Amino acid sequence: MAKLFSENIEPSCRYCELSSEENGHFICTRTGKEKSSGKCRRFVYYPFDRLPKQQPRLKEYSESDFEA
Repeated sequence: MAKLFSENIEPSCRYCELSSEENGHFICTRTGKEKSSGKCRRFVYYPFDRLPKQQPRLKEYSESDFEA
């Protein structure tokens, strides 16, 4: 199976399989404790929770921009 993601993913509760978000805070489903630092040693990467970076908007061109 091909690797889809890098091995060097920075641990964060935002995209950890073991956390859930409640009122803007991340709660570990394994320990039941709120994580203030945003990461822990139990981190399990869950790619479906990660939001991709938004692509920049393209500049709008007119036909006159391409005339010689």
